[in-house]
Amino acid sequence: MARPSAAVLAAALAVAPAVEAIKVSSGRGFLAGGMQPDAVAATLVKVEDEWTAQAVAFASCNTTSAETGSDCSSSVEDFRSSCSKVVSAVVKASAGDRANVREYFADVCSEPVLAGWRKDHCKEFAASLVNYMSADSYDNRENLDTVSFCGRFWKSYSLAEQGRVAREKAEREEQEKKEAAEKAAEEKAAAEEAAKKAAEEEAAKKAAEEE
Repeated sequence: MARPSAAVLAAALAVAPAVEAIKVSSGRGFLAGGMQPDAVAATLVKVEDEWTAQAVAFASCNTTSAETGSDCSSSVEDFRSSCSKVVSAVVKASAGDRANVREYFADVCSEPVLAGWRKDHCKEFAASLVNYMSADSYDNRENLDTVSFCGRFWKSYSLAEQGRVAREKAEREEQEKKEAAEKAAEEKAAAEEAAKKAAEEEAAKKAAEEE
């Protein structure tokens, strides 16, 4: 039997009632909106923002949990819940065919709205899911352990996001220091120039008085 094309998968994603019912915390059906790649990419932006916030919150909680005794598991559980819904929708709508998932996400991850780190995460998610799925479509549909997959994906995603956020923070701080130093240098030069001008004017005044 010939493998369904990406267009067929898109149609399946659009009409599957179970998929339409699946929601992520952003409040939108992850695989809703006609299932055009640009629509899915736009939704993935919100999903990735949510996942990033959870990764950052988890890292922040971990830095103080030893002192405060805080339970940091809520971010992980929220991620797993959201991720599991996304994975279940993808697997159901693709009929469990990992080749369909690979082909469809190749289009989704190429959408302009998923640029930079967003595109990297999209491709990482797609590759991780495809690698986790078996060659047996029926087994994927019936037995894929979404919680286990999302637990594994969380580890790589959270570490990558914590690293990216830390790098961006360091870059911002370095830029702020550079701008502050430049401003201070400009202010110093202006003050020196004003003092020089004042001294010259005072000297000229005295010279005029002595004549």
